[in-house]
Amino acid sequence: MATTSLELITYAATVAPEVDRLVNAGHRAARPFALELRQRLGLTSFGPLIDLRRQLLSSPGMTMQDAHWKQRGVLLDELQASLQDSVSDGLLNRAGPRFTPTDRGREVLDGLTDALSRGLAPLWGSGAELQQASQGVEMVIQRAGNTLGAVDYPAFTVERAGAGVDPSNQPLALWTHLSTLRYLRADAHALAWLPITEVWPEKILLTALCYTDGPNSVDVRREESVLIDDDHVTENLVTLEKRGWARRDADRWEATAAGRQIRRQVEENTNALNAPPFNVLHERQRLDLLRVLRKLPATSSRE
Repeated sequence: MATTSLELITYAATVAPEVDRLVNAGHRAARPFALELRQRLGLTSFGPLIDLRRQLLSSPGMTMQDAHWKQRGVLLDELQASLQDSVSDGLLNRAGPRFTPTDRGREVLDGLTDALSRGLAPLWGSGAELQQASQGVEMVIQRAGNTLGAVDYPAFTVERAGAGVDPSNQPLALWTHLSTLRYLRADAHALAWLPITEVWPEKILLTALCYTDGPNSVDVRREESVLIDDDHVTENLVTLEKRGWARRDADRWEATAAGRQIRRQVEENTNALNAPPFNVLHERQRLDLLRVLRKLPATSSRE
C-alpha cells in the first residue's frame, strides 16, 4: 500500500469537521418540514427511517446488516425491535432478510427527502461553486469506492449504494455526497479503534473523558453517555481504569496521560485511513473544496 502524505492526512483532518458541520446543518434545516410531515401523517416518530432513508428507497431494499453497519452504536436487538415497530406500523415490509417500504412508508421516506430539499435550498442556494464542490466530493467518493474494500469500509459502501439524488438539485446533491463522505470517516474511525478495543462503551467513555470540559473529567451520570446503559457506565469505566486509561476520585473520573495518548493515536490513525481517496483531487481542487465548504452557512440568517 502506498504511503499517504502528511499533507493529505492533514487535509482529511481539516475537512472532517466541515463535513460534520454541514451534514448536521442539513438535518437541522429539514427539522421543521419533517415535523410538519410527521404531524400530517399522524406519526409519533420516524424511528430509524431518517438515517436509513436512502437504503430503504434503493432496490432491492435494505438488509438488517446494512442497517447495523450504519448504526454501529445501536445494539442489534434495539435496532431489530425498532425496525419491527416500523413493520408493525405499516411503514415497512419484511421478506426474508430484506426490508422494503410500503406505500405509506415510501410516502414517509419521500417526504423526508423533500424536507431535506426544502430546508437546504434557502440555506445554500445554488451556483457554480456549489456544483463544483459537489462534483469534487463525488470524485472522492468514487475513488474510495474503487480503491477501498467493502469489508473494511462497510457503512460507506452501504451508504454509497443507497438511492441516488438528482444532480440538478445542487444543495441536496452536495449534502448527500457529504453524508456519504461522513460514513467513510466513520469506517476509518472504526478501523483505527480495532487494535485498541472493540467494546463500543469503552470507545465512547474514553472519548468523553478526553474531550469533555473539566478538563478531561466526567461524572458517572447517564447523560454523559446516552448510548450506554446506566448500569454499565461504572463497569466500563473500571475496565478503562484497569487498562491504565482512566482514574477516579470519588465519583469523578478523568483520562490518564496514557488514555489521552491512546485517544490521540486513534484520531491520527482515523485521519490516515480516511485520507487516501482525497488524492484524486489535485492541490488546487482540494483547497477550493475546503474554501467552499467553509463558506456554506450552517444556519439561516433568520435563525
